[in-house]
Amino acid sequence: MHTFERELGTEYKSNISGFKGINVSNAVHLNGCDRCYLQPKVSKDGKLPDGAWFDDSELVPTKKKKIPRKKNNTGGFSSTIK
Repeated sequence: MHTFERELGTEYKSNISGFKGINVSNAVHLNGCDRCYLQPKVSKDGKLPDGAWFDDSELVPTKKKKIPRKKNNTGGFSSTIK
């Protein structure tokens, strides 16, 4: 089983673009190019900026506290399979 280097709920910054956001999703690819989806914070005008996918190798953690992942079942396709 694959283990990701980057944790969900942790804020990271791209060392290439400077983009910063919370890691909300990890994607494992057959070719070994693992990626993380970073979601930035809401802007001062109250709008939610678009997030983006980044290679996990270019991400460095910031010193912000990790946001814990919720343990509840929120539904979806996989929760309906028995």
